[in-house]
Amino acid sequence: MLALVGCNQKDGSSGDSHKRSEAGHQAVESFERQHLAGEIDGQAWTFVSGKVSPSHEEGKSYLTLWEADVAHPCQPTEVGARSAVAKLPIEPSRVELNEENKLTLSVFDGEMVRSKEVKEGVLKIRKVAHGQVHGSLLAKYDEKNYLEGTFTVTICE
Repeated sequence: MLALVGCNQKDGSSGDSHKRSEAGHQAVESFERQHLAGEIDGQAWTFVSGKVSPSHEEGKSYLTLWEADVAHPCQPTEVGARSAVAKLPIEPSRVELNEENKLTLSVFDGEMVRSKEVKEGVLKIRKVAHGQVHGSLLAKYDEKNYLEGTFTVTICE
């Protein structure tokens, strides 16, 4: 499901990812090469804005991703019909989605909310700095519910 991008070096030196990570560089995975997009409930979805809530239980925060342009993400009044939410520690990391670390895709349809828990994929937090979280996501529930790409969101106090 994931592909690592390697480098062919003509000088004969090793391009091994272990040595690159020791030097402070990380391999770029294929899903980190595009803006976050996909489908939720069979309809095209493109990330526009989001937020990270203050830390709650166990040092975890809620990461919320919207397809709507939310002017004040920390105090939203309108968030659009479809969103993605995950609960995780906000620090540079690579988290495999599973039963404990899942992403919830939600569709607000009038007064009803339909949700799907995605337990397959990867959520990476690349950098936390200057009031923002920079990360990437590869998540798939089925052919009509999946997200892939990078995002930057605001940290709320």
